[in-house]
Amino acid sequence: MRASILGAALLGAVVISCGPPPQPTTGRLVWSFQCDTSVMGQQECGNASNPLLEGFTRTMPLPALDVGCFIDPEGAGFRFRVRIEQRTSDGQRTGLTRVCGTSSGSGVAANARVSAAFGAATITNVAPGGGMGGCDVRISSINATSVSGQLRCAQVRDNASNARRVNGTAPPAVATTDPEWAEFQFSNCITGAGACM
Repeated sequence: MRASILGAALLGAVVISCGPPPQPTTGRLVWSFQCDTSVMGQQECGNASNPLLEGFTRTMPLPALDVGCFIDPEGAGFRFRVRIEQRTSDGQRTGLTRVCGTSSGSGVAANARVSAAFGAATITNVAPGGGMGGCDVRISSINATSVSGQLRCAQVRDNASNARRVNGTAPPAVATTDPEWAEFQFSNCITGAGACM
């Protein structure tokens, strides 16, 4: 009798401690990527084919999607690190491989860095540049589990020395509020942002 009561109590404890599974991190990026032909001598060299990346990490159907969002409290603000990228069966990546920085809640992100991939072309660890020669990141809202904002890059050299731009999109495609700025949103984030370097 005592054993059955103990077993029932343990079973009840297990049932009570089980909650709903954690929600997956979701991400959304609306952007355009192109060669920056405002740079003297730069010829057209191809654009990102997909202006919208959206969803949660999955391996199928292809293209696979890798989504990550990490947010740590820091003083009165937050450190953040996010990624959202599609991978094709041949290993090509398209999307943000890393955007990170610090924010007190809204406005320009401090110490921001941007890394992105566009098939064979990549830009890596690009710092702010005031709209030229760098990548600027603005945060619209951030808390312990979500972050949204905008980014733009201009006159940034990729790994093949082509000048690149990252901006938003205009109608009739999926449109951003301002065509000069790409937009991102992440939810169900976890801790582990670390330092943005």
